[in-house]
Amino acid sequence: MVLGSCRGSSSSAAPSITVTVYGNGSKGISADGDITIHAGALTLNTAGNGYWDSTADEDDKTTACAGIKCDGDLLIHGGALTIVNTRTGGKGISVGGDISINVGTIDVITTGATYVYSAAYVAKSKPLKVATI
Repeated sequence: MVLGSCRGSSSSAAPSITVTVYGNGSKGISADGDITIHAGALTLNTAGNGYWDSTADEDDKTTACAGIKCDGDLLIHGGALTIVNTRTGGKGISVGGDISINVGTIDVITTGATYVYSAAYVAKSKPLKVATI
């Protein structure tokens, strides 16, 4: 997934996108692979609680909202990214692979408490969850 990409010459302004999602475990942007953000203003608001998913893999039983969730790599090369997550267990950015931030402005706010299904299964609110930086 590539956001704000422009090939060749263009006089159009970079995109401005606002996404607001409600619902337990909802995602502002989600990809099974990589995500690249080149330019523009991207605002992601998520407002849903963490929940127990009995059908998920063992490591993913507790599921929560995320502004951006990508299973691959995340590249941010410009633009302004704002993520607000206000419920239990929420993540601002959750990346399964590597994250690379070259330029741009990133503001992430997570205000929710930890989601607890049981002592063994919790989802903590985090602005950034990533495999490697």
